[in-house]
Amino acid sequence: MRLVDLTHVIEHQMITYPGLPGPEIGEHLGSDASACPYATGTEFAIGQISMVANTGTYIDTPAHRFRGGHDLADLSLEHCVQLPAVAVDGEGAIGSIDSVNIDDAAGGQRPAHTILLAAGIPIGEHPPGLGGLPAVGALFTAIPPAIHALASFLVCAFATLP
Repeated sequence: MRLVDLTHVIEHQMITYPGLPGPEIGEHLGSDASACPYATGTEFAIGQISMVANTGTYIDTPAHRFRGGHDLADLSLEHCVQLPAVAVDGEGAIGSIDSVNIDDAAGGQRPAHTILLAAGIPIGEHPPGLGGLPAVGALFTAIPPAIHALASFLVCAFATLP
């Protein structure tokens, strides 16, 4: 078995979708400030991040497109773990797809989002490294945290190859 990482590394101010702000990554509590209340030589670093949910490699739930659709807290693992993957060379073969969105971002319509999310099928977007997958035989996993009232969020995504 071999694993292929399909997750973007999140960096301060990175832009993964045009028009959305990049994440703000900083320090909530640094090692120097944490040293005071603990025993000598005991320090902690606690980071802080502020970002839009559609940053890096992320998953959309039905609530992303439909009011009343289920959110990340209600997303079942069966829809996220070890799904059969098919790699398609989309050059000229598939309409309405660009590199950062399952739909053509140039227009206002989102037919792929509408069809898939209406059927309860979550959408994983913007995974890097797809060129390393075989046409068939890989299993895809993309796991977000369970967050109530949030429709999209970044995932740890990878493919399992036989």
